[in-house]
Amino acid sequence: MIRELMNRNVVTCDSSAKVFEIARLMHVRDVGCVVLTHNQKPLGVLTDRDIALKCVAEGHDPKQTLASTLMSKDLVTCHETDSFNACIQKMKSAQIRRLPVLDAQGKVVGVISFGDLVSVIGQELYDLSNRSHWSKKAATTKKIA
Repeated sequence: MIRELMNRNVVTCDSSAKVFEIARLMHVRDVGCVVLTHNQKPLGVLTDRDIALKCVAEGHDPKQTLASTLMSKDLVTCHETDSFNACIQKMKSAQIRRLPVLDAQGKVVGVISFGDLVSVIGQELYDLSNRSHWSKKAATTKKIA
């Protein structure tokens, strides 16, 4: 389940916040995305990339621009009980790299990122390549040759 893999260091903020406030929050909390909420229900995600490209690069004033105007509005989420593969499929379908993770009540309890999933796959492959079974088999093969 994603519950075991997700990053619980999720940062949320009310959707009425200004972009400048969100950028400062990202800096202080050392995160690349903030889940924007209203009455503790997730509405969208704002990333550091959104701020750079949709606000700064387009000449908008971060101190005057509402975060809700830049956030991704078609929010795609997963549940903490979802499988690893279900999350990958959601990311692929929506062409996104981060998913807010919700509990049974719809509250944001974490974030799972593409990088998190890649790390798990990489660790599994590393573990597989270093199994003593494979080492013994390789040693046997060398003796025969």
